[in-house]
Amino acid sequence: MKSAESIPLRFRAGFTLPAVLVIASALLLLAIGLLLIVGIERKTARSYLDRQRAELTARAGLQDVVAVLRTETANDDFVILQSTLPTPITAGKTPAPGLFIARGSATATSPTFRYLPLFSTTTGPTETKFTIPAMEPLVSTADGASTEISTLPYLDKSRLAWIPVTDKKGQLIGRYAFWVEDLQSRVDARTAGNAKDVAGAHKRFGWVSGDTTAYARFPAPGLNPAPSDIGPDGRDKEPPLDPIALYALDPDATAKDTSSLDKTIIDSRAALVSPDSVLAVAGIKPPLTRDATGRLVDLKAAAVEENLSASVQPYDEQPVVPFAQGISSAAAGKPKLNLNALLAKAPDTAVTEMAGWIDEALPTFKERKGGFGEDYLKTLAANAIGYAAPGNKPIVKMGTYRGLGASPMISEIVLDINYLGFTTRGTSKIMLYEFILFGEMMNHTNLPIEGQSSLSYEVGLNLPPIGASPVGTRFDDPSLLSDASQTSHDLVPQNGRYWSRPQSVVLKPGEYRFVKFATVRYQVNIGTGSVGANFTLSEDLGAAGLSMMWNGAEVERIPSITRESTGLTFIASFRKYFGKAAIPGHSYGPFGDFINNMGDPRIAHYIPFNGVAVGPANGIPLGENSFPNNISPNRRNIRFQTIYSSDSGTKPKTYGRVIPSEWPDGGHDAEVPSWSNGWSSARQGDTSPPANGTGPAFDPTTVPNNSTPQPGESLTYLSDRGRFYSATELGRLYDPIMWVPTFDPASGLDSRILSNNGIPISSAGIMPAAGTSWPSVQIGNAPSIYMGGGNTFRIGRPEHPNFDQPAAHAPHLMPGNHAARLLDLFHTGKSRSEDKALREGTVARIEGHINLNTASRESLRAMA
Repeated sequence: MKSAESIPLRFRAGFTLPAVLVIASALLLLAIGLLLIVGIERKTARSYLDRQRAELTARAGLQDVVAVLRTETANDDFVILQSTLPTPITAGKTPAPGLFIARGSATATSPTFRYLPLFSTTTGPTETKFTIPAMEPLVSTADGASTEISTLPYLDKSRLAWIPVTDKKGQLIGRYAFWVEDLQSRVDARTAGNAKDVAGAHKRFGWVSGDTTAYARFPAPGLNPAPSDIGPDGRDKEPPLDPIALYALDPDATAKDTSSLDKTIIDSRAALVSPDSVLAVAGIKPPLTRDATGRLVDLKAAAVEENLSASVQPYDEQPVVPFAQGISSAAAGKPKLNLNALLAKAPDTAVTEMAGWIDEALPTFKERKGGFGEDYLKTLAANAIGYAAPGNKPIVKMGTYRGLGASPMISEIVLDINYLGFTTRGTSKIMLYEFILFGEMMNHTNLPIEGQSSLSYEVGLNLPPIGASPVGTRFDDPSLLSDASQTSHDLVPQNGRYWSRPQSVVLKPGEYRFVKFATVRYQVNIGTGSVGANFTLSEDLGAAGLSMMWNGAEVERIPSITRESTGLTFIASFRKYFGKAAIPGHSYGPFGDFINNMGDPRIAHYIPFNGVAVGPANGIPLGENSFPNNISPNRRNIRFQTIYSSDSGTKPKTYGRVIPSEWPDGGHDAEVPSWSNGWSSARQGDTSPPANGTGPAFDPTTVPNNSTPQPGESLTYLSDRGRFYSATELGRLYDPIMWVPTFDPASGLDSRILSNNGIPISSAGIMPAAGTSWPSVQIGNAPSIYMGGGNTFRIGRPEHPNFDQPAAHAPHLMPGNHAARLLDLFHTGKSRSEDKALREGTVARIEGHINLNTASRESLRAMA
């Protein structure tokens, strides 16, 4: 047997070859397998690394955006604007908006702005004025420098720049692009809408004439007036902006809420957890079919998707003064002043601080005043404090400012002058007179008022120069009134004047009521002189005025009243009766040379008379009105004589009217029922002896008033809530601007202005034609110390043209004397909170608000 070793080599190789081949094959397979595994692992590692890089790049991009937002929105001195590409990327699609943060800075002349895009760009905007920046050419169109991405399905693509991300060595490791959406451009589905009206319909709270509920009298339109109930998270349980008309987003909605869309959303709000949940909460069922432009085919579904946000989280911000035209560089960027904090201070302190802040921030604001004679800014501040302070006490510092509050005003004045003949006392003759002062108290506010009122007794009529010279020269001479042998009365001397005893006055909103304030009887000893056949009483022009106290404080002053001597001739042997009447705020100057103002009694306090010479420098006294024809006891003022009728063709048809609906701001005309004046003008010429020898010839307090006053027909609106809910309530304040009106002759209006000592030489005065409102303050109108009344701040409605230059109707172009500029200076803290510290604090709660700059058309419609 041969051994294997002796076998020739050629025979042994043939045996090992298959094994080697098998092993080689195995090794090859192993190598291939190893190569495959390495490749897979390499790809996996690269994929993981790429994923990590992408995630890190995304995080870097997100952090960049967050850093920009945190830095640029830390203070409330920015606005969010939006712009779109001039040419759509995809024809027929709605352009995707690009957002910008606009930040201002103060300069000596006008503010400048810088703009930060909230989408990725290659370069930033170069604009420096307040405008909407152009989106081109912010993104480079070079290859690889930009991308076009889809944002929302119903919007066009957005063109964005790639932002590179590099490592420490400067090597590119990633890039990102971003686009930010403004959720406050939509209606907040969690807070908007309510079902508080009849049958669960939407209700918007506002003034309801005749309704005395708290809801009907809420002072800030557009806010939910339900009593605040703050939850543990600091949010109102009653959303403050739920009057936003959620139902109006329904394409089938009408002016009234007949839609089920709002009710469905309100009932399911708890399910609002993500952007897409809005559709589910609104009851929109799949399939969600879209048209070629990306919009949902179902119109209700499209309205929900495009105009509602699931929930914008509430946040607090410190309101600051914006950088805008007309605002001083010293105030721009500073915190706004809290109106509720002002209410907590002493009234004069609050008035001084508020007026000083307005003057600092808006140096030209006081130019609104025209010919207004007192401190205009302090008067406005006093109006603001009296409007909202608890109790609504009028804030007055006589001679400096007078703020309106819950006190009556003098609406009509009647001085009943009676000569009772004469008697003898030994060898002396005693002339007997009786003067009775009546004042019509008008509740110009929407609130019931009750208190004590007094009038000053000021009679500039001179005693007749008959017989021995009397002690005094005027009927109101203190030496005469203090002589009990010659006068009997219950007047009280105070502050250099004689005042009537306080009279109790209780008035409903808008109510008028005549009150008898003083009766003064005279027994003037003229010695042995002869009375003669007749004598005339006369009064120097503007010799006496009239003041009113309310609850012991002087709150109103009419500087002077003219009582014409015409018709004041007495026949000595018989009693004679004369009534002298005046309507504050209406006719000014002596007969034949007077001005007819619009008849707003609130302006009478401010029309001056500083001397005996009538003219622009000295003012003009309140003129006499025809008695009894032109008085209207216990009802809204209206001059019946020649109302809406011609007067021998020489006077405008309505020179005598006193109609609130035709004042510059318009208003309600309270009912004027028919009445009998109870006075015969023949009494003034009656030579028959009086039947009883005592008592007035006419007592206006006895004239019945059959009208029912309505709070909504009041001239002045006050809040009885003891707080400001919104700075927009400043639009309720009376604005005593005084300018010469300009009437267009082509429209049939009286275009005469001023002549000859500043007064129109015509008893017609200046009055527009029937049914035509007094004009606004036009560009070029002259200041006036005679003309005023009928104006409240025009906030939220068209401003007077003279205060709206340039008339571009753009907020950033509003001049510094535009009424709405006040909204840039004040805020109300967390006004709905029952915590006083939060109401008076430095921050405001933002919840449910809509950004007007980015809002969709339908969102704006829901607000309006």
